[in-house]
Amino acid sequence: MGGHGQEGGGGGHGGHDGGDAVGHPASWIGKIAHLAHGAEHIPAVHHLIEGGGMAGKALGGLGKALPWIGAGAGAVQAGAHGYGAYNSFQNEGIHSDKGWEHVGGAALGGAGAALSFTPYGAALAAGEVGVDLLGAGAGKLFGEDAAFNSDQLVGGAIRGLVGDKSLGYHAGGAVNDMLGGGMLGGIAGGAVGGLTNAVAMPLNAANTVGGGIVNWVGNAIDSTPGKQDYWGQGMSAVGGAISNGASAVGGALSSGASAVGGAISSGASAVGRGARRVGGAIADGASAAWDFATSW
Repeated sequence: MGGHGQEGGGGGHGGHDGGDAVGHPASWIGKIAHLAHGAEHIPAVHHLIEGGGMAGKALGGLGKALPWIGAGAGAVQAGAHGYGAYNSFQNEGIHSDKGWEHVGGAALGGAGAALSFTPYGAALAAGEVGVDLLGAGAGKLFGEDAAFNSDQLVGGAIRGLVGDKSLGYHAGGAVNDMLGGGMLGGIAGGAVGGLTNAVAMPLNAANTVGGGIVNWVGNAIDSTPGKQDYWGQGMSAVGGAISNGASAVGGALSSGASAVGGAISSGASAVGRGARRVGGAIADGASAAWDFATSW
């Protein structure tokens, strides 16, 4: 599902690449290791390990290795998906749906590696498995376009909060364009984008969650093949309507101002003509009076 859903024209939406080929298996190895390590805290399993029997010793030895397995698998997952993200963005640009899915996979791999030696590693793995199963079930019930996974969900969240779907990305891009690009434009745009995202974090979060839900529902009920960004299309339509309305209001105000200005100009011209006539009459009267006075 992710952020705003998958865009039809975002590129890299379908298929698998090198990041998937290595990242997905590593992800499942890490999840299994984390869940198995977490299972050691279940009373029955803990009692079996502490019992000292052959099975307990085997499980105890495996339990010591599990955190290392989870950390290694998480590191491999992060590296593979990181490469996949780099490759997707290089080929398809910053708006690559597949690239942001890889970003999500890399983030989850890094988190799994970091949490491998803590109880939270098992909680993270359980959450990932739950999301993956839920997304697969949605795909079976509502069609392939309704399916989603944990990588897409996390990647979409990152995309909406600090990526190309965030308010800061658009604000920074506008500043960069205004300054003509280059190093100065890039630095200024990056600073403005980061500050905007920091201030607008609640708006970005609401936009990301709202957009994800709208897009998932739209893709679930729409029989058209390919995931669509209904939220983005809706926002563009609203923005276009606002722009058209503002243009219409501006045009009406401009026409009104022109009419008022014309009326004032016409009135001023009429007053000027009247003043000239009055002045001429006064001058004629004064001349006639002078002629009369000097005729004696």
